Amino acid sequence: MGTNIKIILAVLIALVLVGSFLVVPYRVPTVGEIAYEPQGDPPLFISPAVDGMRIYRSHLLGFQISYPKHLTVREYGKANTSTITFEDQKGEKGFQIFVVPYTDTVVSEERFKMDIPSGVIKDPVEVVVGGGTATAFWSTNTLFGETREVWFIRNGFLYEVTTYKDLDQWLAEIMKTWTFI
Repeated sequence: MGTNIKIILAVLIALVLVGSFLVVPYRVPTVGEIAYEPQGDPPLFISPAVDGMRIYRSHLLGFQISYPKHLTVREYGKANTSTITFEDQKGEKGFQIFVVPYTDTVVSEERFKMDIPSGVIKDPVEVVVGGGTATAFWSTNTLFGETREVWFIRNGFLYEVTTYKDLDQWLAEIMKTWTFI
């Protein structure tokens, strides 16, 4: 009889622990809470190349993506934002991913103006990234000229992927490898 009570008590404790993980909501980090702030450094782990591609993975930002092995990856961080750049040695071919915690379900006009000062959003189309919807559009940037942008919100983050306009198809192939983790 004492053994049955111990088993029942152990099962009840396990159920309470499991239930607490299901009930306690995930909270998005706020400014100053992100423990890792990259400073233009290469990632801590660089995967081996397979079929000419490497994998960039960030558990903190919740995604992974395959990219051509000849690109150099750099991570930059400031307060609660992260930027990851993928660029060839000549600086002619590359893209960047800007990530910021974001609790809205759509991009606000204020956020858009903050991140795209030119205010240009041409020919927006819905695309699929990592199994979810994203918006791809043309824009302009004072440093890069015309750009291809792919923006999406997932798991409390706004992701903004940018490349040169003429690299649109190249970026589309890379974006097919995006996975949320």
